[in-house]
Amino acid sequence: AFAAGEAGVTAAVAATGLKYVFGRARPGYGSRRDFNWMDGGTSGRDSFPSRQSAMAWALATPFAEEYRAPWLYGLAAMTSLSRVGKQQHWVSDVVGSSLLGYGIGQLFW
Repeated sequence: AFAAGEAGVTAAVAATGLKYVFGRARPGYGSRRDFNWMDGGTSGRDSFPSRQSAMAWALATPFAEEYRAPWLYGLAAMTSLSRVGKQQHWVSDVVGSSLLGYGIGQLFW
């Protein structure tokens, strides 16, 4: 649980910082290719990466690895899919965020 908590906090901080770097437009605010480098974090300019997806994967990974419960990745995937379904993120946002969170989770596990 301690490793998952550390991974979740790290993923949240990393995703927040990357939002400011990439400045990608959210669905409804621009196209998928609309980046405003080093000027993100403003309304509609904080799509990549998905903080919720990164945190879900970072939290799930240490538990899934420690207890050999790969079904936990399905819960993290549902979080990612819900972000796309609610039109808050592009598919590529949640794919990148999932990889970020998984990597951070592996690091702390």
